[in-house]
Amino acid sequence: MIESDEPTLAAHHLAQVGATKRIDSLGKSLPLQFLDITENLDAPNYWTVGATYRLIASQADLVPDTLVDFIAEHIIAELAAAEEGTRPDLRSFATSRYNNAIKALAGIAGRIAHAPATAALAHFEQQPEVQENHYRFHDDDEALAVAKIALRHPDLAPRAVAHLVPLLGRAQGARSETAHDAIAKNEALARDGLTTLAAAGNHWAQETLALADPTDIDPAVAADALARLTTPLTHLTGVYSVGTNAIGDSLLIRHLPSDSINAAVAELLTRADDPHLGSSDRADYLNAAGNLMALSTSCGPGGTA
Repeated sequence: MIESDEPTLAAHHLAQVGATKRIDSLGKSLPLQFLDITENLDAPNYWTVGATYRLIASQADLVPDTLVDFIAEHIIAELAAAEEGTRPDLRSFATSRYNNAIKALAGIAGRIAHAPATAALAHFEQQPEVQENHYRFHDDDEALAVAKIALRHPDLAPRAVAHLVPLLGRAQGARSETAHDAIAKNEALARDGLTTLAAAGNHWAQETLALADPTDIDPAVAADALARLTTPLTHLTGVYSVGTNAIGDSLLIRHLPSDSINAAVAELLTRADDPHLGSSDRADYLNAAGNLMALSTSCGPGGTA
């Protein structure tokens, strides 16, 4: 059917069997054509509904304005049913109606009306607290949806940002450009939550505060970051590691004296040229050095690296 130029009918059949990967690929392959199979949102089984939401998510930018309210109404009904446990679903499966409903919500949240936005936010707010080192399958999509709600409905921003900050604090994958934009545009609303997380040692919160105001960082935190950036690396035979956090650390020391910045840049450039490190780590060190060199150059005389 796809090859016969009947993608809508193909999507309908893919939804019937819960072929989420195939239907997702089909939706993304048609950047100018919306495949309207929204009648499947009323299907009696969870996998057809879940696959239909997945298609909507993959084509969120193409959803006609006339369908946004209709889809949002179904999504809110899914959230309410999940709270009541009235609709069968398997959330650990790719065909989950609940997880895919939130994925679709993340796609259209920047266009939904105030009432469904409020209902979605209320649903996310009342979720049980996530235990340390645990996550929810829909964390990334939840963060994107809440961020878009904060940006679209300023009166909901205080609640949305209060929910978004701790979510981003624990879910690294949820820190999208849109989520960061929502935090940056509501800096005053986010400050208390970020300060609480930063005091508890959350690196993302510390870096976010430092990005907004380089002096708004605990001196002890800045000193620890400087030590990590200036202490030469040691290599052990047979041991290979990936990941640096150097870029984040560079944000924490931007306000320090030029001699500290110079020492950090020198060590970062040494690491960036280290043949025993992977290319991704060397790139991190080079970018971190670039952050600090750009800052010190902008400082004028006496602040060059």
